[in-house]
Amino acid sequence: MKNQSHSVSVIIPNKDTPPGLLTRAINSALNQTYSVSEIIIIDDASSIPFSGVQNQYPKENIKWVVQNKKTGVASARNLGVDASSSHYVSFLDSDDYWDKDKLEKQVANMCSAKCRWSYVSAVMVDDKSNPIDTMLASNSGYIYKDLLKEMVITGSSSSVTMEKSFFNELGGFEECSEIIEDWDLWLRASKLERVCAISSTFSYINSYSPFSRSANIKSKIARLSYFQNKYKSDYKKNKIFFYTKSYFFFKLARLHLIKGNYFATVYYFIVSLVFQPKLYINKGYVPVIKKTFYVVRGRFLRKFNPRIK
Repeated sequence: MKNQSHSVSVIIPNKDTPPGLLTRAINSALNQTYSVSEIIIIDDASSIPFSGVQNQYPKENIKWVVQNKKTGVASARNLGVDASSSHYVSFLDSDDYWDKDKLEKQVANMCSAKCRWSYVSAVMVDDKSNPIDTMLASNSGYIYKDLLKEMVITGSSSSVTMEKSFFNELGGFEECSEIIEDWDLWLRASKLERVCAISSTFSYINSYSPFSRSANIKSKIARLSYFQNKYKSDYKKNKIFFYTKSYFFFKLARLHLIKGNYFATVYYFIVSLVFQPKLYINKGYVPVIKKTFYVVRGRFLRKFNPRIK
């Protein structure tokens, strides 16, 4: 039995997640080398039945909170934290999963460094769990300005563990569908406390889920716009307004690239370059841009000359 001061509750919001993915998420929490005190799954009025998943864990320390009316992922996470009884809360999206030693390394690092929150590295995977991209956790300490510039919390929610008391001090996730609620919470946290970045263990992020809000480009644009307007004064105060604008359009370009909208990808790449060319040079995105232009050029040529393959 773990000391109660180091106990961990895992918070899993669920909304229409395929049973196989939800089971994978639950198993990755149960199979941790650092035993979790409880797993709290908050179902946000799913239309996909999940009773089969519930029946797989009749004796496990799992709490199911079922909502009949959709309230959104931020509200679901907040409800899960309210229902938790541990010192730490660790967030895991229902289509993501963890390395077995993820919580063990997080708790050990947070205790030794006396950090109230931490995050780990992340691997973006496709719908077959094949790795697409790896992002190492590297920004630690007081990272407010870094977070203003871009989302440096790799894996975002599924990588973060936080003291429940600190979460409550922050007021939890903002329950507004128009904002990027996890980035917003990390910004508020980074203003007050240092963060531990743990690069040696990973969360695995399902980047191609059709159930994710990120799969909806219009929704993503609206949320990014709202977010940037909320922190506009801080951007100007820290003299990073144009950098963040460039990053905003780069994110849009990447979204369109994933969707296969190559002409929109090129357009937003160009707009992003106008605002801040150094973003691409510093981040090594030049090869990405070249590849995109070649793809678009090929599509354009094939459209007007079908003989070109």
